[in-house]
Amino acid sequence: MRALWWSNIFPDDRRLILVESAIDALTFHQVHAAPRVRYASTAGTLSEHQRRVLAEALKTLPPGMTVGLAFDADPAGDKLAEQVRALGAAEAARDRPPVAKDWNEYLQHLEREHVRALTPSRGHSRSR
Repeated sequence: MRALWWSNIFPDDRRLILVESAIDALTFHQVHAAPRVRYASTAGTLSEHQRRVLAEALKTLPPGMTVGLAFDADPAGDKLAEQVRALGAAEAARDRPPVAKDWNEYLQHLEREHVRALTPSRGHSRSR
């Protein structure tokens, strides 16, 4: 039975980021490197059991904790975001990668751009 995957949880966490997969959580963290953040993954679409577990988890978040919905930037991710908002995270921010469908693809994009910036332009000839 699917439930939720959770990262480590610490009492001084200030933000919860919900994602579709654990790899998305790891990638989101690598891109943002924000301290005091916990992550949870739905492993895709929400089952009835997951809805109950998530609704209860949202009710028990510490006061002042914010929620980010970092689901894929596609119709399925938008649907998940709306479902989570309906479960008790109405004020949750929708965190989408600025380019690409998900956070893993976005990180790959950043890495490619970084490598391109380090690589000499192809128009120059090198002597042997």
